[in-house]
Amino acid sequence: MRKEGIEPKDIPSDIVDPFIENIMKQPDEVMFKIFEVFDFDFKIKKSTFEWYECENCGEITFIHGLRIKEGKKVCISCLEK
Repeated sequence: MRKEGIEPKDIPSDIVDPFIENIMKQPDEVMFKIFEVFDFDFKIKKSTFEWYECENCGEITFIHGLRIKEGKKVCISCLEK
């Protein structure tokens, strides 16, 4: 049904419920894989939370999604207008 474009909320419960019941009946060993904890060299990437309001539509946009158009900071949607 999903391949036909039907939204999950619109799939009848008589189709969905048996799947949910089957999952709920599974033992932990089937549902979860438990492994030893291992060290992982995690490096935090540099990021920014700098944001501005689009000077055209007012949408809050992170700086990486802003462009300059005619001297104004605009979101990508407004850039294409």
